[in-house]
Amino acid sequence: MNSPSAPKPPDPRVVAEAQTKSNKETAVANAYLNRIDQTGPTGTSTYEVVGTNPDGTPKFAQTTAFSAPVQGLFDSSMAMNKGIADTGVQQIAGIQQQYAKPLDLNTEVENRIAQFQSARLDPSLQQQDEALRNRLTNQGFREGTEGWDRAMIRQGQIANDARNSMWLGARQQGVNEAMLQRQQPLAEFNAIRTGAMPQMPTFTGVPQTQQAGTNIAGIYSDNYNQQMQAYNAEMASNNAFMGGLMGLGGTLGGAWLRSDARLKRDIQRIGSLASGLPLYAYRYLWSDAPQIGVMAQEARELFPDAVREFDGFLAVDYSRIG
Repeated sequence: MNSPSAPKPPDPRVVAEAQTKSNKETAVANAYLNRIDQTGPTGTSTYEVVGTNPDGTPKFAQTTAFSAPVQGLFDSSMAMNKGIADTGVQQIAGIQQQYAKPLDLNTEVENRIAQFQSARLDPSLQQQDEALRNRLTNQGFREGTEGWDRAMIRQGQIANDARNSMWLGARQQGVNEAMLQRQQPLAEFNAIRTGAMPQMPTFTGVPQTQQAGTNIAGIYSDNYNQQMQAYNAEMASNNAFMGGLMGLGGTLGGAWLRSDARLKRDIQRIGSLASGLPLYAYRYLWSDAPQIGVMAQEARELFPDAVREFDGFLAVDYSRIG
């Protein structure tokens, strides 16, 4: 009886290459499924294959474009912003020159403001002085007297405080104007360099489709396990058969069984013993019961001591031919 061959285990390198190939094909399929062109009121978003990656997978490029009306607004906005930028560049030179010099808080402005305020303050102070003199005279005070001098000194202090307040106010206004003149170009530059542009089109996220990968390694493993199960089952069957065959000779106490080919019919070879001796299925000439065994003529060539002649026919001791 022929002994079955154990299945060859799968080559890990072949399995790994097959799994990698399957994973890559699944990833490419998912990439195609999830790159969906979109069109909205403000523009479009499209995909195209522009080449291949080093591993051979496709390389995609995404293109986002405005719709025609929004593109016109974008172009106009860009042109306006360019003009603003050019103006800003021109202003920067002047701003740099201005800020390179220290702030000049000259008195020209405050002197001019003080002149305007003095034109109103001086007549008022003069009227107050004359009114005080008349009041003192009517009260009986004369110039040079203590009461007269005290009143005139107090009036001078009032006039002096009024003039000091006038000059301080004029000074503050002069400083404010100088600061304004220094900061105005920068404020104008900041104003013109800010501008709104059309926003890029936005689209709703595409629901992602995920195609499951094929478990190639698992398929190899399952197939190998199934082959091993079949092999083990066949080996168990063969072992049981051979055990029964060898046991047959044992139950007869080493008796010689008639195995002469001349006593058999319907002979069909079904395999070989471990020794290489052919094994046959057959029926004896006097019985229809199926039998399994060897031919004594062939057994004598390999195991002469296991074959004897009885009544002109050959018999085999099966315990000696295993």
